[in-house]
Amino acid sequence: MKRLSLLGLAAVLLVALNSTSAFADNWVLGDWSANINGSTYNPPDLPGSVSTSPAGYPLTGGSALGSFTFTITNPGANYVGIYLNPYDDYGFGDNSTAFASVNGPLPAGVSYQLGWPGVVDATGFSVFDHFAANTLDGSNTVGVPAPPLNVCCEVAMAELFNFMLNPGDIATVNFTLSQNLPIGPYIQVSDPNGDTSVYLTETSSITGSTVPEPASILLLISGAGIAWAKRRMLRRKT
Repeated sequence: MKRLSLLGLAAVLLVALNSTSAFADNWVLGDWSANINGSTYNPPDLPGSVSTSPAGYPLTGGSALGSFTFTITNPGANYVGIYLNPYDDYGFGDNSTAFASVNGPLPAGVSYQLGWPGVVDATGFSVFDHFAANTLDGSNTVGVPAPPLNVCCEVAMAELFNFMLNPGDIATVNFTLSQNLPIGPYIQVSDPNGDTSVYLTETSSITGSTVPEPASILLLISGAGIAWAKRRMLRRKT
């Protein structure tokens, strides 16, 4: 009877493990980097102009879900962006059978590229190389899954935002990787084994302190002076 009980317990545990793995959802980062006007990070550490959420994000081998927020004040042409390798880790040595797609059009100024980490294209450069050089070409060499699903690697996804700033402008650019389906355009990485996806979105805003130029100030003063003189003349006539 004890042997039967042990066998029964083993069967129950096996079913539980299979059930857990079938519903496990553990998207982690294989690699990441940030790019600010040609300077890439990780290493070195992110500068103070970039904040991340949650605290401690991103962490290679940790949760892939989180956001980067860039704050840029440099006048002229700028670009910022991120490079991520998210994959759904089931805990049994299965990294990914992932594929990627773009649901757009993406916002103006945004460029992207999708491929396999470290794999070079016809020009001899990888997705990271294009990311570091701001030459993302909008290609997707990951494609869609086809039987048998035997893809070996996580997806290399990169996105950059190019913009202009006037003196006094402040740009806030946010990149978020989430499992919540966005309303607007996004890049999607899916793993059919786990039947789950993550979504990369970009939002940005530019605020400025519009100080009038000296000529404009003189024009405003002269206009106010003329209006004041007209009012005085009207009062004298009455």
